[in-house]
Amino acid sequence: MKSDNTALIALDSFLEEHQVKLRNQLVILDSDIIKLFEINFQKLYTLVKSNKKRFPNDFMFELNVNEKKKFNHARYAFTDSGVLMLSGLINTERGIKINLQLIELFVERFSEYVFELIKNL
Repeated sequence: MKSDNTALIALDSFLEEHQVKLRNQLVILDSDIIKLFEINFQKLYTLVKSNKKRFPNDFMFELNVNEKKKFNHARYAFTDSGVLMLSGLINTERGIKINLQLIELFVERFSEYVFELIKNL
């Protein structure tokens, strides 16, 4: 199932607009994740808690006290890998749609990256 380009552009824009730099990484906070997937905090926290092995520190981390204050009491920060992993766990209609679009978007980005590498050889 190939998504239309408009949907991929909208998703890419959402991700770029909601990325924040934290601990020298670009991440998306849980408060933006719930908007993207249209789920509540409880659902998100349950998924993370019941799938801890799927979220190593380079996929997701918990914010410290100062970071929580700075980012309006957000709890978790997700890297691109963490967002992609999480998207595969959300079994709502929207979650599945976003998961497919994320995979297409990341494959497209990877393909562009490889093309640029080859071009510069």
